[in-house]
Amino acid sequence: MNRHRLEILESVPSTMAVARLRIQSGQVAANVGLPAPYSGVLALEQTEGRGQRGRAWTSRRGASLCATFYFRYGLDLPAQSRAVSLLAGVAVAKALTEMFPAHSADIGLKWPNDLLVDGRKAGGILIETAHSPDGQTVLLIGIGINLSNGAFPPELANSATTLSSAGLIVSDVASLAEQVAASLARQAELFLQKGMPGLVNSWREFDRTVGRRFETQLQEESVTGIAEGIDDDGQLLLRLPDNTLLHVLTASSLREAAH
Repeated sequence: MNRHRLEILESVPSTMAVARLRIQSGQVAANVGLPAPYSGVLALEQTEGRGQRGRAWTSRRGASLCATFYFRYGLDLPAQSRAVSLLAGVAVAKALTEMFPAHSADIGLKWPNDLLVDGRKAGGILIETAHSPDGQTVLLIGIGINLSNGAFPPELANSATTLSSAGLIVSDVASLAEQVAASLARQAELFLQKGMPGLVNSWREFDRTVGRRFETQLQEESVTGIAEGIDDDGQLLLRLPDNTLLHVLTASSLREAAH
């Protein structure tokens, strides 16, 4: 059996909610190494999904990839949160470059794991946890990718895009989701072998963060700096106006600033 086979549903409020229920009910085994009937949940339509910072994220049928994948590799949050966040972004970027090698130079990542195509956001990743009946923890990696043209909210009109707008035409969303599932598995195995140094090197191949301006909090004050990539621990390097180099731990308080 293909271990990357997905549970495909016509329409759900949220693939993350469905995946969590599968773990909580014991329908999907939480034990690392045990076979699972599916590697994740794919919905052809999502009506009440959530994006980053709690934003609503819905998709009409066929317009987006809406999927949540079970990540059963013993890499529990919060200890490995930064690694898993970077790993998920690399996995998606790698999957797309494999499907569209002619467009590999157009595909990138904005720290930690926003998918960019031609410099604009084409997808995002949300990582949460679920607990099985026996108390084990499974990471749930929710991935949304804009596939075909559609109207974006005014605040996203200049920063968002779709794969089709850049000439990356996905004719079978299930095939793309299976490619992502396989890529997640490969990147997890590589991380377990090579650790953070290997993961950071892979992420840097897709880095499109350098040179962008970001605003964050420093000692309860708002500061703005220019991104200089990531350090060897996967933290964002932000050069402040006073030439201080700030190491940013998480993206939760980080916002891209206008030039």
